[in-house]
Amino acid sequence: MQKNAHDLPVYLGYAVPLGLDSLYRLRSIFLPLGKIGGKPSWLNPKFLPTSAELECPICQKQMCFLIQVYATSDNDPPHSFHRSLFIFVCRNPQCSRVAYNIHSMLTCFSYSLTALLTIEFYCVRRSGPFTVDGDVPDPRAPEDAPQLCEICGCYASKKCGKCGNSW
Repeated sequence: MQKNAHDLPVYLGYAVPLGLDSLYRLRSIFLPLGKIGGKPSWLNPKFLPTSAELECPICQKQMCFLIQVYATSDNDPPHSFHRSLFIFVCRNPQCSRVAYNIHSMLTCFSYSLTALLTIEFYCVRRSGPFTVDGDVPDPRAPEDAPQLCEICGCYASKKCGKCGNSW
């Protein structure tokens, strides 16, 4: 029997600073349980929100990544084996005025993997040494995965014709 939402436990998480030698654990290959700021650690590099989905509905500017939360529980159905919430916020201070609905300046994406996809994407050899300064290519990123922006880590809709960098 399914319980009512108010009967289920509430779990609180707290941000803990990581040392420089542990920053590699925030990369998506290690399935981080949470992350604040920086670039999102996407669960599946093939399925990302589009640039249009990341536009603020008020000012139409690009929203920025705020927080990633691992949100899986024992009561979840099998198709949401690993679920993470990716929350984006508008940087424009005008959008946060009281006259606007606070929900309009926030966008939340829920991504989950099935057990099969988890095996496919996360069962790669994780041997060191790990570099802490600078990004390294993700060994499980398929060739047909969309390019990520070098700055924000989201879907890159544009690419420089000269240097090939995506943004």
